[in-house]
Amino acid sequence: MDQQWILVNLDKRQWMQTSDTWAKTLVRINGHHRIFTPFLPTPTINIGEAPPRRDGQAISRHASLTFSFLRRLPCELLDYVFLSIEDDFGCICLGLTCYFLWEIGRRHVKNRYMEDAPASWVGNRVVCAGSISSVDDEFAESLMEEKEENWPTRGRQNLFEFAKGHFMPMHLRSEINDGLNQRAVRAAHDIGFDAQDLAALHAVLGPSTKPVIPDIEQVKSLHPRIIRNLSRKEYVRQEALNRYLFKYGRFVEGSYRRLGFGHVIWMRTAWSTIDSVGVPQGTVKAHKGRWAGDQFDFVENADFTETEVGDDGLLVPWKDVSEEVVKELRSVFRALNRA
Repeated sequence: MDQQWILVNLDKRQWMQTSDTWAKTLVRINGHHRIFTPFLPTPTINIGEAPPRRDGQAISRHASLTFSFLRRLPCELLDYVFLSIEDDFGCICLGLTCYFLWEIGRRHVKNRYMEDAPASWVGNRVVCAGSISSVDDEFAESLMEEKEENWPTRGRQNLFEFAKGHFMPMHLRSEINDGLNQRAVRAAHDIGFDAQDLAALHAVLGPSTKPVIPDIEQVKSLHPRIIRNLSRKEYVRQEALNRYLFKYGRFVEGSYRRLGFGHVIWMRTAWSTIDSVGVPQGTVKAHKGRWAGDQFDFVENADFTETEVGDDGLLVPWKDVSEEVVKELRSVFRALNRA
């Protein structure tokens, strides 16, 4: 029986599943594979300023900044009004009634978009959980018992089953971003905005303004060269992965274009009591990853220091485990080539 696997964020209570075995997923990870995308930066939310007025007219036909009686009200009261509106689009509509209100409401609209934008998994505890792991797994219990009141204490569910039953599935970031970028315009068409109001809406929240800036645009100039395990003070260099790929790339089925941190996360966070990862049993021990349940982030070489000051004021060194990880990857790919 092939074991299924999900990547679980224990802190945000989210999970993400692939359609293949652990081994097939590993060899198909490439570049910005979806295994890595949860760790991309939280998208930037760009809510536009009110467009320039023409002929003294307001952002819409209802009122102008100069003559709005709302200017007489305390800003704290107007903030409360925006906070009290339950419907997101109602908040947008109120802001569009005049320049003055948009200047206040813009911040509230941005906050609502940020709440629905996909959050980054950087700094969260992550584990790749296997579906047929034992229900009496002490390691899984140690990960869950402190924060999960519903965690079964008598071995009724393993981590895989519990996460799928109690956590939220993580959707593709591109789908979430596209939905947010189109949300306001779709709602405006549904309620019958006229041409003038639609023009105002498009100026501040239309698809061309991209309220949610796609993740890939943020990372074009950000090339993380080091993945850090914040829990263990260990790190892996992208340079070591590139060197391995250059030397042994012909043995890396499906991943010849790039070896990246997605491979490291998937391999090192795997956890199951059952050795069923899609390679011949006994060839590699990948089912109990050394980083299961740990926290990660990514930095560029220029921003990395090999020591940092700990809570006690003493210097704490970071350990380079790049070669160790490369050996583990090599053993997995060798086993797959022999299978």
